Amino acid sequence: MIGYHGYRSLAFLGELAAPDIGARFKGFQVALAAHGLPVPEEPFDTTVLTQDSLRSLRDAIASGDLPDALVCATDQLALTVLDLLARHDIRVPRDVAVTGFDGIIAGRLSNPTLTTVRQPFASMGRLAVRILTDTAAGLGHPKSYVLPTRVVIGGSCGCL
Repeated sequence: MIGYHGYRSLAFLGELAAPDIGARFKGFQVALAAHGLPVPEEPFDTTVLTQDSLRSLRDAIASGDLPDALVCATDQLALTVLDLLARHDIRVPRDVAVTGFDGIIAGRLSNPTLTTVRQPFASMGRLAVRILTDTAAGLGHPKSYVLPTRVVIGGSCGCL
């Protein structure tokens, strides 16, 4: 987003209660710092998907002060953001870019298609089963695992 598109104003949306979302936000902060951009201490919007969600984003829309790109902690949140932006006649990616994280099928069906970071769901499932069976057998495991992800380019970032 920063290197390829030259976006200079990026905002992270997501609630930090889950450790994986916190790690995604930390990665966002590291990327901004690596490119000499201002690093926020907190996400732009710590929304939870409820009736009254995305308050900070709604305020930015109302004031006409949207960043260049919205980096969403999950694909479900990104799809909700796409819907909200469309209801306000804000064009993605022309007016603002949007990305997600997870790689859910709905992101491939959205308009525009969602740029995301795809998680290896099958590998995650196999690992979960292995942890459960090993735990039942009295074997230990590390407290966390990091599995490889990959970027999936869609139209929501401006590449297509």
